[in-house]
Amino acid sequence: MLAGYLVHCDALKKWREEFVSDSREVEVSAEESAEMLQLLVGVEFACGEDALQKRTQFVINTFSLLQDNKIQYQRADATLTRRLAEMEFDATLNNERCLLQNSILQQRARMEFETQRQINDLENELIRQRIRNN
Repeated sequence: MLAGYLVHCDALKKWREEFVSDSREVEVSAEESAEMLQLLVGVEFACGEDALQKRTQFVINTFSLLQDNKIQYQRADATLTRRLAEMEFDATLNNERCLLQNSILQQRARMEFETQRQINDLENELIRQRIRNN
């Protein structure tokens, strides 16, 4: 990009030099003169002495600021990603905890049912024995 800029500036500077040399010999209207003056100012602004340095004096500061912002966004993104991973882990942990609690409750219910069945069977057996003894 810089090489292209320099080539274009060389062409513009040549045009400016030729225009200045030729303008002494050619008369132009006030309107054309104003347009040419704007063109000359534009060439000086874009390609004049130290133009590139003058136009880029804040580039390093801006680049640094953008890099700092980028680093801050990356940190924020990393923090959000970590927080999201923690939340997903917590959700998975809670889900597994619920599954384990449900499993324990089902096991306890089966044991209570089995214990109650055994108690009933034992009571029935005792009743049968009484009937037989009488």
